[in-house]
Amino acid sequence: MNKKKLTIEERRQRNKNRINTKKINKWNDRLKKVFSILIKFKYLSNKEEKILRYFMFKNNDVMYLKSDLDCLIDALVVNYNYKLKNNYISLNMLSTDSINSLLRNGFVYIDKFIKKELVSKILYEIENNKKIIWKHPNNHGRDDIITWFKPTDDICSLNSNDEIKQVDTNNNPFHTLLNKILLQYLYNDLIQIFKLKSNKTNFEHQLASYSNGANGYSIHRDCSKDESINGGRKLTCIVYLQDESYNPDIDGGQLLIYKDERPIHVEKIAPYGGSLVIFFSGAIDHVVLPYKATNGKKRIAFTTWLS
Repeated sequence: MNKKKLTIEERRQRNKNRINTKKINKWNDRLKKVFSILIKFKYLSNKEEKILRYFMFKNNDVMYLKSDLDCLIDALVVNYNYKLKNNYISLNMLSTDSINSLLRNGFVYIDKFIKKELVSKILYEIENNKKIIWKHPNNHGRDDIITWFKPTDDICSLNSNDEIKQVDTNNNPFHTLLNKILLQYLYNDLIQIFKLKSNKTNFEHQLASYSNGANGYSIHRDCSKDESINGGRKLTCIVYLQDESYNPDIDGGQLLIYKDERPIHVEKIAPYGGSLVIFFSGAIDHVVLPYKATNGKKRIAFTTWLS
């Protein structure tokens, strides 16, 4: 039996249908991977999954998935849009634009995150608190001094001028920055979008100082993608503590963010005092440029890693 010979137009339509079928299958595979991540990290219940599936098909809101971490980020974007649309998000410190920037670009820069008065008080504590013990880090490629501490350490509870008598921690600037702003307000915003540990004592906190002539910090990533997915550092949150005299064009010390694009795009961020940078610890390569402030002022950064 001879097959019917197709016209040119019919062949075009047949090929178009085959291509569409392949696209639909590929789309379904991507959806399944996104949903598996959402369910694995307990972002959604099975009932919510059905609702969100319709929402995703309708809005075509999934990007190309390259790895498990990329898949997780894409799932977060979808989940965030779903929660935002249904008024499940209540933000305190961050704006919806900031969250969107973080999810879409892998990082966000927020100017004037904390008030300059608090920056000044923290800088005073850094200069005068004898409990702060600076050390040179063991890892290569960096030229700063650092100190590690926890929210319960003396630095967050003792006044620099009175090392024995307990004082009202509400007046301690480190307590305000760490325990209130970062571990309460900012954490409460981010935990609505990210799967973060509820035990805040496991988070890492570091104060880093660069002096005049420091070579900066060579390109690095705060953890691997596998570590980030499996309970390691998820978000790097850096609050900069320069005084008002800081001038990036003269002093240097900018942060370079390498976005995972082709061609690679580099974002230069000036660490003005009071500003905040958040980025994905396991996905963003970054560099600290050499610091050359001749006025004796140091480049101070307070980093919290949320896991």
